[in-house]
Amino acid sequence: MGGLGSRSATERADVGHSPPSALRAQFLSRSVTRSGRQGLTMESPTFKIADAYSFAEAKGLEVEANQIRSMVIHSAIRRPAAVRKGCLVELLESRGFIDEFVAQYWPGLHTDAGERRRGTFLDQKLLNERLLRGEPLDEDAAEEASDRQGEELPFEAEPASFALEAQLRDFIAQNLPRIPIHGRRVTLYTDTSG
Repeated sequence: MGGLGSRSATERADVGHSPPSALRAQFLSRSVTRSGRQGLTMESPTFKIADAYSFAEAKGLEVEANQIRSMVIHSAIRRPAAVRKGCLVELLESRGFIDEFVAQYWPGLHTDAGERRRGTFLDQKLLNERLLRGEPLDEDAAEEASDRQGEELPFEAEPASFALEAQLRDFIAQNLPRIPIHGRRVTLYTDTSG
């Protein structure tokens, strides 16, 4: 081992070069892959809801966690998980467990993207409460809520949806004669040019 080529990007940056920028250092952290190799990963600005439920239950908050799991979410909320995450964040903050939870499951909270995501979760929780009470939303609040809901998508979700759409398109094109629509088989019209 020991050659410069076997070092990580951060180690190479620290050896005789300028240190990584604050932004890069803020998002990168060391991790160990399944193969046992050390690498760099980008910290997620969010957390897994299953981790939050398990953590809350381990801290004696099983009743509260179950109430959040089964809570009513207004039909206008496009991402119910964001509302539940807001409730979990509020619960852990109010009981003094948030620092421990962040250290174990949400290190990305301490990034700009993580702080924005926390705000989104809490805003969605409040929006759900207002909608369930029947409070009318003014246009600005409705537009801001809609914008915030769009932020909830994980950064990997959009490319994954495009991949699924492409697979669906290809499947339909290849199987068009097999797909009945209103009891009839559909065929693709081909003109003289092919």
